[in-house]
Parts: sequence; C-alpha cells; structure tokens
Amino acid sequence: MSDHLPHERVVFARELRRARQQTGLTLVALAERTTASKSSWQRYLSGAHLPPRGVVRELCELAGRKPGPLLALWELAEASRHRRQPPAESGERPAAADAEEVPEATPTPPGPAQDVSESTAPAPEKPRTEQARDRSVPALRLPAAALSALLALAVVGVALLIWSDRKPEGLKPGCRGADCTGKRSQPNACGIDGSAPLTVAEREFDDRTRVDIRYSEGCEASWARIWFGEIGDRLEVSAPGQETQSVRIADKYDAEGYLSTPMVGGGPGGVQACLVSARADDRRCFSST
Repeated sequence: MSDHLPHERVVFARELRRARQQTGLTLVALAERTTASKSSWQRYLSGAHLPPRGVVRELCELAGRKPGPLLALWELAEASRHRRQPPAESGERPAAADAEEVPEATPTPPGPAQDVSESTAPAPEKPRTEQARDRSVPALRLPAAALSALLALAVVGVALLIWSDRKPEGLKPGCRGADCTGKRSQPNACGIDGSAPLTVAEREFDDRTRVDIRYSEGCEASWARIWFGEIGDRLEVSAPGQETQSVRIADKYDAEGYLSTPMVGGGPGGVQACLVSARADDRRCFSST
C-alpha cells in the first residue's frame, strides 16, 4: 500500500509504528487505553487512514514522548491528502492529437482592387493540426512536484528542530500529593513529559519480568509498573502515610506490555514496590532511595 501513498503519509505511518513500539502494548491493549479501536489502529499503523490528532496525542502520552514532532508529521500527511497529484504518464497520444489532418486551403490570388500590403494583411493562422497539438501537450509538472517534495521535507526538518528545542509544555496536573492516591497517572497528566516523570528505581525478576517505580515532580506522586509479568501476578506500591495501591495482570494482553498501579502521594524517596508472584506465591519488594 505504501507504493500508492504520498511520501508524507509513508513517513508519518513509520513514525506512528515506532511510537507504538515504545509503548510496549499490543493492539488490543492499545485499544483499551485509547479512544481508537483495534481495527482503527490497524488502519492507522498501516498508513491506510490518518488518525485524529487526539489519538496521536494519546499514543505519544503512552509512549512517553513529546507529541510535537509526530503532530508536525501528521500536519504534512493531512495536507498531502488534498494536494493534486501530477497526471500519470501514458504511452497513448491524446485524443486531440489524433484528429484528422485538414489540408491547408490554397490561397486565392488577390484581385486588382484588393490591398495586399503587409501592413493590412492578416497573420496566417496555424493549421488546425498544430492548434490541436498545442492544446494536447500537458504542462510539465515534474519540476513543480520535485519542488513540492523538497518544501515538504524542509518543513518536516524545521518542525522537528523547533519541537526538539522546545521545553515540554506546562500542563496542569489533575492532582497533587496525597490527592493523587488511588488515581491513574495518565488521565491526570502525571505520566507525560510536561509533569517530568522519572524512573527512580527498578528491579528485574526471573530474567523476564521487570518492575520500576515512577515519580512525577509535577504531581508529587509515585506509582509502579510491571513489565512482561505473568497472568495472576500482582504489583503493589506504598508510601508513608498513604494507602497501598495495587494492580493485577488479568490476561495475556496485560502480560505482553506493561501495567501501572494507581498512584500514591509522595516520593521519590521512601516508596516501596512489591511483586506478588502468582506462580511462586512469594512477595519480593524493593524501595526507592
């Protein structure tokens, strides 16, 4: 399908797939965490359709990346949908060029009373075949198409430079401190770049499962994430003076990516994460410093 898409659409779809890989989520899990369905994500990632701007922002938040560069590519891809494409080349001659040639009329010698001076004689008309040929020759579009492609690449480059130098936008967090306890990090803008989230501690278990503790400076709250766990595993996070929060891996889709606990107010120091394994029924904990 990429052979029939404008270059801007191809580039955008490629970057969209990279962002999805950064989330570590399957299509089913991605659909559960965004406003787009699984089938819609399949079309977006293949380049068949462009996602809404809001969906692009949701994906960037899940991937933990700035939305600016990807939105700049989205703008170019959207503009390419309305740009007129040059006509396809064809080996066939235009119909007008195939018109039957009409022989030139033989001029009638002027009579004695006619004025044949050059100043008053009308300019000879082109033969009809030449007129048809002039109308049938298409305007050259290759230089314009090449210029359009160069301008598009230049806009992408400038946009990426601008957004790479910009600081994350100041987003108003949905909660702060103890008020965040029991709430999710993403809907409250605590897990995105604007709230300066950090991984303050991490631990690997069983050569596959990884657990990390995250802290948001903007929200003054912490939460834990489990990566590639097993169905039935439970992850707990606690902080001094706050109620312990937990999350359980319910199905294979949760196990294929990462799963986050609700938040607890406080941190980054003194936060504890505990993995309760479904297979060994043991409890392994570690803390941030």
